[in-house]
Amino acid sequence: TESDGHSALNSVLDLGAGKGRACFDIAATTGAACLGMDLTPANVERGEQIAAAHPELKLEFVVGSFTDLPREILDKGPFDVVFSQVAFCHVHTALGAIFQQATCVMGPDSVLLVNDFLGTDGDFTQETKDHVFKRLHFDTLLGPLAWREKADAAGLVLQKYETLDRHLA
Repeated sequence: TESDGHSALNSVLDLGAGKGRACFDIAATTGAACLGMDLTPANVERGEQIAAAHPELKLEFVVGSFTDLPREILDKGPFDVVFSQVAFCHVHTALGAIFQQATCVMGPDSVLLVNDFLGTDGDFTQETKDHVFKRLHFDTLLGPLAWREKADAAGLVLQKYETLDRHLA
């Protein structure tokens, strides 16, 4: 809030919004306008249904790819927060392009908030490739060091990093 020294949250872009639940939660909790983008038209349609059921919230959904943001999103920036939850991992081969696209819709005080599934910086066993990659349809899964290199190359500054390795083990 403004009274405690933090600026108000006005706009959020959710890259890989799925069916729109995170956008709904963000808008309902903060009052911010939330624009959700997803590659799958059926997911965007579900998000639009949520928006129609909650006209008091500032929700909008569009079909698009975070590797090549649609003009309608580029024109709405900058966003206070660009957000993604377990979406980038499906195209880690394009992570550098994704970060570059995210920076196109961020202002000087914007924050990129990413929850991503990472691999290891070492080699994967064949068992991991067979079980995880095949089941989750991954072709590449970067480890923390390689992921961080992509973020650094895009000019992003890491403010907080949290690993769930112990939890997942």
